[in-house]
Amino acid sequence: MFARFRNSFVLVVILQMNLFNALPYSDSVVALEAARANLPDYLISDIMMPGLNGVELAIAVQREIPWCKILLFSGEVGVWELIIEADKSWLVTYGKPLVLSF
Repeated sequence: MFARFRNSFVLVVILQMNLFNALPYSDSVVALEAARANLPDYLISDIMMPGLNGVELAIAVQREIPWCKILLFSGEVGVWELIIEADKSWLVTYGKPLVLSF
């Protein structure tokens, strides 16, 4: 399940081509209603969304569908306050630039 705008459609098509049941939503309230109806295994969402922001959406989905894995992302400056305010132990955050070491 994907919540965002145009860019999500590309990812949805790629996942559908690989036989995943992926559904795009551009409104977080509609995405939450769809999550309640479809009980997804995964949610990928931008943090900046109309309606609920992505952190609020993630908290609601995690509360109602605890097995759902959630990936939040954002290209916007200033969204970290939303994450810090959430203060959820299950919420793992990585800032930019992301440096991976193996």
